[in-house]
Amino acid sequence: MTRVLVTGASGFVGKTLCELLTRAGYVVRAALRSERPLPACVAEKAVTGDMAATANLTATLEGVDAIIHAAARTHALSDASANAELYMQINGRGTVHWAEAGRRPGSDGLFT
Repeated sequence: MTRVLVTGASGFVGKTLCELLTRAGYVVRAALRSERPLPACVAEKAVTGDMAATANLTATLEGVDAIIHAAARTHALSDASANAELYMQINGRGTVHWAEAGRRPGSDGLFT
């Protein structure tokens, strides 16, 4: 069975995505910033902390065949422009962090 790591599994899109993946026969591992409720279909979870941090995600990615990055800062349309850095940290650097973590040693890309 293919194991898929999903970031944002507790969010609006992530919950539905996890359910669809499970129905399709995938084992879903959720990567979370902090402990929180997850859909019942999630087989495994890993609390990773700040997704833009430089933490080593080796253990989180062990046995994972693919990453679907669905975590993002949303639902804050009234945020002050001063929070632009927070958006960049989570939506920009967080995405880069997961992409870099997903590179397999000796490969030219993600999970090749």
